[in-house]
Amino acid sequence: MKEYDVKITETLEKTVTVEAKSRADAEEQVRSAYYNSEYILDSENFTGVEFGTTDEREIQQEQTSGELKALETKLQGKKKLQRQVLAYAQTKAARDGLRAQKSEKARAAYRQAHESDFIIADAAARYFKAHGITKLPARKALQAEIEQLISEKDGLYNTYHEQKQRFKELQTVKRNIDQILRRDEPHRRKEQSHER
Repeated sequence: MKEYDVKITETLEKTVTVEAKSRADAEEQVRSAYYNSEYILDSENFTGVEFGTTDEREIQQEQTSGELKALETKLQGKKKLQRQVLAYAQTKAARDGLRAQKSEKARAAYRQAHESDFIIADAAARYFKAHGITKLPARKALQAEIEQLISEKDGLYNTYHEQKQRFKELQTVKRNIDQILRRDEPHRRKEQSHER
């Protein structure tokens, strides 16, 4: 089993009315009063709670990446099937010509003369048998399916890159906030020690 860090964020909110010359002055008055414990927020000021692992966006990104890889694998399989179907179709004339031969000797001579076509046809037939394909798909339907998979892949790829970019932005914001909080921390400690 893995260990996860789950962050619990409670939101407390209170609106206070003050008289001041400007918005900045009003915020500074309330900030100062708050740090002097004139305003204490408690359960009556509770507005919500959030739970989430710190790596939740990374997990979403990994899921999208996994879906993308699965889709790419499926797409490659369909393209390989398409190549085998096309190769098999191109040997149709040689296969039909073999059936048209009347004697065993004529068939052997015909097969030897068109050996490369029969090697290709046999390889395609082995591929179909190995993959449990008993009826060949229509080429147009297979092409449409491949185009649909490509479209899905492109959409997932865009989603993956958007998530990756958003994650980077959030990491930058988090680092900036952490830096600001570290700078303000000594100032808060001084204010709290003066209160005592």
